[in-house]
Amino acid sequence: GLTVVNRLNIEEYLYSVVPAEMPCTWPPAALEAQAVAARTYTITNLGRYESRGFDLLSSVLSAYYPGIRSEDASTRAAVDATRGLILTYNDRPVTAVYSANSAGFTESSREVWNFDHSYLRPVPDKELPPEISAYMTPEVLARWLKERPLTNSSNPAYSARAAYRWQLWVPRRELEERLARAGAKEIGEIISLTTAGRGPSGRVKEVRIRGTAGEHRIIGDVIRSRLGGLRSNLFVVEPKLGPDGLPEFFIFTGGGWGHGVGMCQSGAAGMAAAGYSCREILDHYYPGTDLTKRY
Repeated sequence: GLTVVNRLNIEEYLYSVVPAEMPCTWPPAALEAQAVAARTYTITNLGRYESRGFDLLSSVLSAYYPGIRSEDASTRAAVDATRGLILTYNDRPVTAVYSANSAGFTESSREVWNFDHSYLRPVPDKELPPEISAYMTPEVLARWLKERPLTNSSNPAYSARAAYRWQLWVPRRELEERLARAGAKEIGEIISLTTAGRGPSGRVKEVRIRGTAGEHRIIGDVIRSRLGGLRSNLFVVEPKLGPDGLPEFFIFTGGGWGHGVGMCQSGAAGMAAAGYSCREILDHYYPGTDLTKRY
């Protein structure tokens, strides 16, 4: 067969990636922060697919690269304004991950993927009230997720209403089918679904499912996909019982969209609209890193 490889330099690559990752109408400081994060992520992952004859995929498995058709003057300007700038820690490029919406509180890489980077630690939104802090009590967490507090991540110009706060009713039967498709052992009809352990931001670390014929555990970032396509692992859950006494639905009330680690894209736009610079946005979401010009 054939492998078709598009050869281009990093800046030309970013002309397409940045508007594919963030709307080109968002504030310039946010687009510049996105350009730096995407450039850093790209450099960190160069050579990942060397055995196949290229550096990166054009899909979200690397970064979404739709080609020249996605380019825009505003995002080209953001790439040019930050040309050659990357984030480093101890003089090495960082793992500059980002997600769509953090719900106002990011999570650490250790809690989500079990690898520890000090610059990918839990970061509360600058507008959060003082009672919203790391390791909230269950009561405070549930109340916070049912409200829509005003934060940089909730700015309506840069945050979809269903990205910042959401609720999803998932039928018990659908969960049973999903578990079966994922190769889980037979557990019968689901009796209960409970969370076990949360990260500092409140994101769930483990879900325990008890059935009439056994039990099953789901751990880490796959929780959101396995449980019916939840937008994030930041949720509380309660059952709605049916006439037979078994759960008919599980009601998930949550916040955020994505893994929640690193830069919150909606939060970056909200900060930019509030007057924060590109450097201030990056310092907030990647604390302890240096902005370094590499070429």
